[in-house]
Amino acid sequence: MMKPFTETIEFKKEVNSLEQFLCSTGLWKNGEIHWLKDTSDHWDHIGIKTTVEDIESNIRLYSIQLTNHQSHDINLKLLSKHQMKTAGHEHMTFVSPAENVILHFIEHKVILVNGCCQGEGMKQSTTQSSINIDDEIYWSSSEKGILKYQPMAKGKVGSVFSLNVNLQGNSGVRLYTWMIEGETKNEVIQLDSSLLKNRLAFPVER
Repeated sequence: MMKPFTETIEFKKEVNSLEQFLCSTGLWKNGEIHWLKDTSDHWDHIGIKTTVEDIESNIRLYSIQLTNHQSHDINLKLLSKHQMKTAGHEHMTFVSPAENVILHFIEHKVILVNGCCQGEGMKQSTTQSSINIDDEIYWSSSEKGILKYQPMAKGKVGSVFSLNVNLQGNSGVRLYTWMIEGETKNEVIQLDSSLLKNRLAFPVER
């Protein structure tokens, strides 16, 4: 299997520095999954371009432009998975239902991951062991695109979430995912809220 395109964010070195955090992006359609191999990709008549922007030293924004080169509409899902680069690094992660975000607690830091498409946030999310993440054993039904319900995990773990995408014929849509680093849960949630309010000026389409 071809390895997916992964972006690595390295956090500031401190007394107890964080290891690298990995983000991988993929597409699900009709039971098939395609992990992006580069910033410019193409899959089943869909053009894919990814740009990465560090808004602040602790906020990284991924912008994914999808273009449908067919005349008919396509319904698909964008997948975003996150885990530590160092397999032996243990931490806790859970889905916060009130804010509809995923939080990773790593040593003295908190990493929030989130995303949106066409004004809608995460539709499904799961937390799993790193082994399950690597082996893609996080589906309740891969044929239907349903992730396993598991809102909390601890140890060598990671997370996956999905965004629903309606891609109209001969048209395009822009999706966003992001990671925010902070000292506390409240800090990253406030930053996430500010990003959604001020940055969602996120165009739905381009």
